[in-house]
Parts: sequence; structure tokens; C-alpha cells
Amino acid sequence: MDKARDAALRALIKIDFKGAYSNLALKSILACLDARDKAFASRLVYGCISMKINLDYVISLFSSVKASKMSEAVTELLRMGAYQMLYMDKVPDSAAVNESVKLAAMYAPKAKGFINGVLRSVSRNKTCLSYPEDKTELLRVKYSFPKLLCSELLSEYGEAGAQEIMAALNGQPKTVIRANCLKNSRDELLGILHDRGLTAAAEELCPMGISVSGLDVGESGEYRSGRFTVQDTAAQLACIVLDPKSGDSVIDMCAAPGGKTTYLAELMGNTGSVTAFDVHPHKTELIEKNAERLGIDIITACAADMTVHMPSLDGRADRVLADVPCSGTGIIRRKPDIKWNRENLDSLGAVQRKILENALCCVKPGGSVVYSTCSILGRENLSVVKDVLSGRDDVRLCDISQYFPAGYSDTLTSGYITLLPQGGTDGFFICKLRKIK
Repeated sequence: MDKARDAALRALIKIDFKGAYSNLALKSILACLDARDKAFASRLVYGCISMKINLDYVISLFSSVKASKMSEAVTELLRMGAYQMLYMDKVPDSAAVNESVKLAAMYAPKAKGFINGVLRSVSRNKTCLSYPEDKTELLRVKYSFPKLLCSELLSEYGEAGAQEIMAALNGQPKTVIRANCLKNSRDELLGILHDRGLTAAAEELCPMGISVSGLDVGESGEYRSGRFTVQDTAAQLACIVLDPKSGDSVIDMCAAPGGKTTYLAELMGNTGSVTAFDVHPHKTELIEKNAERLGIDIITACAADMTVHMPSLDGRADRVLADVPCSGTGIIRRKPDIKWNRENLDSLGAVQRKILENALCCVKPGGSVVYSTCSILGRENLSVVKDVLSGRDDVRLCDISQYFPAGYSDTLTSGYITLLPQGGTDGFFICKLRKIK
């Protein structure tokens, strides 16, 4: 029995049919696998979740049985087999088919012949698949995105831009870590990684960022000792643009699990104060544990709803980070469940505006606020900023071009940037504001 594929099948049934969260389902099921099998099973699970619409469409072209009539195991085995043949170049089609049939013998013995026939048809015809002619429907099926999100991306970025974004969000995310400047330099950490035989390179856009392949973070002694933390380049940039200084009083409005909070403290040389808020009391423990692991002692974690104005915080901070709750459309390749769990999005705008308004209350005259999201949708980003600033004459957008390479984006002098996933980072929006003295 192939342990990785068996684990992937069990995880997918839990996720798609039992309502389990993908990260929790994988964590429990992959625990007994070695690093190589974990990587394979994780790729297979996240790939099948992300490409669900596409896989079901391709399967329907060659299946005489409607998807609604298939058992849970048959549905997932067909998706797994099709995904390996369509999207995993290093897996031979014969292995994808044969291993699926072997698993069927255990989980759906009566459907062995059916699964074998459908997958062999996919293998024979995968280079000449036909897709719908309607533009939105073609993108929905080919890139496996919900229709509403397809329409939003088409409207905002045009057909070519939307295709680039969706293709990038279906790709494999790179692992980026942030060297902890309180414990080592980036070059020192790079040397350690290279000595261990890992492929690692400095990230151009952030001074402590390193992209690395093959690193098992959970098993890394350097991680446990606080030499680094995992954080994408885009998230690091939000902290760099805020530009906190040693001795500053800083507020992080929506802090858990503490990745940006701890980077702010590192940028401050662990001197000053960082007050980190999160609406969920149990998540403040995550912030404290991260700070302890990294050797940081200037962070105070508090449970509070930052959509509610707290007069005691007015004018208290030199810098405020408002990395607000959002749709997460810029990080779909890391969390493919986001594609299918987009309820209550209409209420997000009100939450985002309230948090930004309160952030501007917290900052001193002359101080700065960074508003950021991991969304690439304008209605959560620049539209929110413009709404909040409408009618105010005490806040200005800041030129942020000094934090990026020359000519990187024509919006930097206007105070904001939208990083798109095809550019090598997570999709992210960063905007800097200053309260006028």
C-alpha cells in the first residue's frame, strides 16, 4: 500500500465530506509519515482541493456516472488520479492509475474497473481536452475558481491579468523564512542552511528574507532556538514599510499568530514597546510563545476587538500596523480552502474600515499607520483607505518608494502597492498613512 496516497485519500474524505479543516486533517493524518511522503501527500491534498472544479469537469468528460452518484472514496480516488496525471509531472500516468486502483481495492472494491477505465481515458486524452467557450466559464473550469471570484478578477485585472493571477494562485508556494536579526545575520543563517545541503537564497525585497527548499521547519533546531521564523516576503514588507525605530511605542491591531508583531520588535532591536491585540483570547498565547522563542521581551499581547474604539489608546502609538481581516485571495495557493469558503465577505468592508479608523485614533500626530491585507481585491484595499480618508484633512498618504527597488511600481509615490502572486510573493496590499501634526 502506498502510505502517502492512502493518507491523502483519508484526508480528502475528511475535508470534502466531513467538513474538516485541511490543515488540521493533514496534521493528524500525516504524523506517521516520513518527510518525503508528507510532502507528496500534502501536495496531492492541497492540489485536489484547489483544482476541484477542474478535476470534476475533466472526470465528467469520460465518466458514465454522475458525480452525485459516486461514493466519497470513488470521487476522491478519481480526483487524486486525475490530479497526478494533469499536474504532477514527475508521476508517471501508469503509477497514478495503478496506485488509484490498488486503493480502490481497499476503499471501493466494486468500482475498481470503473476507476481504471476513467483514469486511463484521462491519460489518453489529457493533451486535447475541450473547455467551455464562455470567457468566465472557461476560466472557472480551467483554473478551478468560483464564478464570483472569476468575475471579480476579470473586472479588476482584465482577461490576461486574471489568467496570470489564477495560474499563479494554483501554483506551488515557495517557503520563505525571516532570519532573526537578534540572534544571527541573514548571511550566517544562509551559511547554516547551505552546510545542511539545503537550497537557499536571499530574497531581493527584504533584508532578512531567505527562500529555501526542502526545509522541515518542525524538525529544525534553528527554528526551535529562534534563529528564524516562517514569513513570506510580502508580510515582511508590511513591517519594513511601517519602519519602526528603537524606543518606539508600536501597536499591532490584529496580531495573531505574531509573525508581523515579532518582526516589528526585531526591527526595533527589542527596544521600546509593542502592544499586540487579537480578538481571540486563546490566540494571544501564540503571540507570546513566538516572542519567547525568538528572544523578544518587549511585546505585550492583549485580547480585544479592535473594531471597537478604545479611548485609552488614543494618541498613544508612534506607529500602528493594521493588518486587517480579509478574504485572503492573495494567499490561495497556501490555503486553497479560501476558494470555497467565502461567506460573509460583504461584512468585511465595514470591519476593515472600523479597524483603520481606530488605528488612526491610536497614532500620535506625526506618527504612521500601515494598512495591509493579503487580498488582491480593490474593494478591500484602496477603496477602504479612500473611504476612511474621505473628508479628513489630518491624514496623508506617504511616499513608500524608498522601501522598494527603483521603478518597482508607479503607485509607490502615491503611498501604496498591490503585490500580485505572479510576482514571486504572496498577493498583498500595503498602504502607509501619516497623521499630520
